[in-house]
Amino acid sequence: MLLPGESNDVQGLGGFIGICVPKSCTLGDLETLTGHVESKFKIPIHLSFREELCIYKNKSIKINKLDLLAYCIFIFIGVVLVASTFYDVYLQGSGIFKFFSVYTNLKKVLHQAENKKLNCLNGIKVISCLWIIYGHTAVIAGISTKNLVYHLTEWRYWPSGIFACSAHYSVDTFFMVSGLLVSYGYLKNSQNLSMSLIAFYFKRLSRLLPTVGIVVIIQTALLKLFIDGPFGHLFLDLFVEQCYDNWPSMIFCTFNFMRNFKCGVNHLWYMSSDIQMYLLAPIFLFFIRKHPRKVIAGMGVTFLFAVGYSVAVTFMKNLGFTYYDWSNEFVYYLSFSTIHHLPSWLIGIFCGYLLQFQNVKFLKKLNIFLLLVSFLSMILLIMNQLSLMEGEYNVYRFAVWNGLARPAWSSALAYIIFSCATGHGGIINSFLSHYVFNVLSKLTFSMYIVHVGMFLLILGNSRQALFFSNRQILLYFGEMCAYSLPFALLAYLAFEAPFSSVKEYYKSKHQKKVMADKSN
Repeated sequence: MLLPGESNDVQGLGGFIGICVPKSCTLGDLETLTGHVESKFKIPIHLSFREELCIYKNKSIKINKLDLLAYCIFIFIGVVLVASTFYDVYLQGSGIFKFFSVYTNLKKVLHQAENKKLNCLNGIKVISCLWIIYGHTAVIAGISTKNLVYHLTEWRYWPSGIFACSAHYSVDTFFMVSGLLVSYGYLKNSQNLSMSLIAFYFKRLSRLLPTVGIVVIIQTALLKLFIDGPFGHLFLDLFVEQCYDNWPSMIFCTFNFMRNFKCGVNHLWYMSSDIQMYLLAPIFLFFIRKHPRKVIAGMGVTFLFAVGYSVAVTFMKNLGFTYYDWSNEFVYYLSFSTIHHLPSWLIGIFCGYLLQFQNVKFLKKLNIFLLLVSFLSMILLIMNQLSLMEGEYNVYRFAVWNGLARPAWSSALAYIIFSCATGHGGIINSFLSHYVFNVLSKLTFSMYIVHVGMFLLILGNSRQALFFSNRQILLYFGEMCAYSLPFALLAYLAFEAPFSSVKEYYKSKHQKKVMADKSN
């Protein structure tokens, strides 16, 4: 097995080899034997052994107090789900006590969304989520492969490799969609209902934090119970065990500010950045209705500042762009940076404003032309990965791409959404708004949250490293989706849907109170 070090080249890699030894053989015996062989034959490679990664029958699992607390929490949640479902189905109850009913929440999953104007977002979210999962599959499989040289030298130039390494664009897709929904939803609802700053923030946090918190608990307390392989114990030691020390930064959504963060839920950096951007939203949204020009100008200045940051930090740190150029500094200063992804989010905010207030009409030919330009731009942004990997490093070139590639992607996608939402999308809108996407889109957040844990589970029970190939990656991708989907559905039914119902319940009560005050 091979794990990346400071950089993604051969020098930054460390190897792990598993061997079988008799039960009577101790750690000291192995170190003495290998030390003698190294000195006698002058082998430049040093072998060290880690006893905590040894696997044998009836090996005890370390259970601490936090694990016991986690088990109690899950038992309590299970009791609540069963009781609420029984109350809903057999007692025909109503009100807040049925919000955790599996039966009622399952009907929500299958229900067609009422806001047909933005149904195209369903397909975009599902496709983007699957793209991210495919990219993570290739990356994680690449660090546990027998043929690493093929992965580093040949596979990345294949269309499948280019596609996998371009999955970072999907992250900016979600940032852009997040900004659009925040802007469109607030501007639409605030016409009839005033919203306080606390209510604005609570609406977001109540949806994200329960699911995030539970998944963190699952991967730290439960995953160890179902892993019994050499890779699994290595992953638990490298990633999951460190979650015990870093959980506050995950719950409070600040761990994207941490250097060299290691935990089995590193992909939750997206949640941190999304919530940090959401904290900025009132600065623009609370005033854009009364002072649209000033607010849009302020958004433009912020946009340029964020692009300038990406360009400047690339110059200062000599950073790359593609996955194979990534380093710890790239992850800290760009990949996990909220500022780096801020332009995509601002594009979404502006698109939501246009959809709500501007009645823009396009000629049919102009709309078709702009759609073609958008799709071609996105294809070129993906294929340019090849030229960036083949050419020599040029800091000016990479600075331009780090500053403009993601905003260009988000702008192209924003126009596609705008065209579909205004009735000009045609067959594109019909495809993206399909009922299947409508159902699966409700599970994309939970799918994103749980999929890395599922891969750790699959890889953690493997007895040998995989042979890296396109076929093997597709098999792992299908296996990961098959494992992740039912767990994502369970997470949605148990956490996301109930807290969403609670939010809507109190929102409805607040609306009735406001209407009563107006009538009086």
